[in-house]
Amino acid sequence: MDESATYAPFIRLALARYQPHSVPGAELSRVVLADFAQLTPDRSVVVTQEPFDVRTLRVVVAGLAPEAPNRNRIDIRVQKRIVTSPSGELGWQDAATADVTITPQGPAPSGADAALWYGTVTFSNDPQPNEYRLLIAEYELIPKDFDLILPAQREKSYRSRNPCPIGSPRPGHPELR
Repeated sequence: MDESATYAPFIRLALARYQPHSVPGAELSRVVLADFAQLTPDRSVVVTQEPFDVRTLRVVVAGLAPEAPNRNRIDIRVQKRIVTSPSGELGWQDAATADVTITPQGPAPSGADAALWYGTVTFSNDPQPNEYRLLIAEYELIPKDFDLILPAQREKSYRSRNPCPIGSPRPGHPELR
């Protein structure tokens, strides 16, 4: 199946069990159809540190996106570790605006596999390893919902948020820092 040019396609699997050492004529079970499932589009995130300024990061989020006018919204947030928290996942809070500046750059994305968001993250002081992480969230804007729900709740999130610790290697990707 080639889903590379399709945004969020649906799939449905036909499943059967094969047992080669079964009773002759009963090696293959009857076919059962699974429920439909929607695949989420692939995303790539590239974070690079400026070579001569350790306080500045360049961030690019890229991947297949729906056609205009309903572009997805990408939110980039920087979170700071709470030292007193015993939990790894719950021990983060949004960094203060005095500590970090997020600056989107460039025109709106266009075309398949375009950069959905790119810009810079600038810290007011040199960040220490594992002190901050990026939280990248993507929201699909659904026009029909605008008439049905409150303005403050207009976004529909369909992908999980995957924090990227700053200054520590990602599992399976030691080159990413």
